[in-house]
Amino acid sequence: MKNIILLSLIIIPAGVACSFDSGGLAPQDPVFETVCDDGVDNDGDGYTDCADQDCQATAACLGEQDCDDGLDDDGDGYTDCADQDCFSDPACTGQEVCDNGLDDDGDGDVDCDDADCASSISCKVPEVCDNGLDDDGDGYADCDDADCVDDVNCLGLENCGNGLDDDGDGFVDCDDADCVLAQVCQPERCDNGIDDDGDGDVDCDDADCDTFS
Repeated sequence: MKNIILLSLIIIPAGVACSFDSGGLAPQDPVFETVCDDGVDNDGDGYTDCADQDCQATAACLGEQDCDDGLDDDGDGYTDCADQDCFSDPACTGQEVCDNGLDDDGDGDVDCDDADCASSISCKVPEVCDNGLDDDGDGYADCDDADCVDDVNCLGLENCGNGLDDDGDGFVDCDDADCVLAQVCQPERCDNGIDDDGDGDVDCDDADCDTFS
């Protein structure tokens, strides 16, 4: 009889669900690094501020993005050149950027008008190799300038269709022996359907053929 009574005490009544005491703690929402420049590991994941991936896309961790816009882009209290992110930026080093349309070093001269840009490729004037002038101001004119080493005017060859004595031998264009094989110096054959002299006119359309019969 005693055994029957004990068993009845531990039988769970039908319809009563089991429950467990969680100590009164509610489930926690995910925690993120909320302040990215306070030196505190806000979410307790072992990473602080910009070292935490939660902060990587924030302004505080991207740095000063534009060093001459007058704005504190990263919100650290320092603007443009006063921000250490900009210390090596041309806008803050006193150097002129030679192709941005700005007076970067504040000396009143912009881009190629600034003496800082004298040797910049952006401001280099090309040497014209047959005008007798030192166009790029490097002390060498025409074929004496290394810029002209591959220019036709400096190869000792006659340009056979420009009306100039390119090689300076006293003979111009087709009168120069250099041009004996040049197409422009070949006679137009007036009955072969070919533009023999390369002037764009074929056979009887070519003035060379006016007397052809």
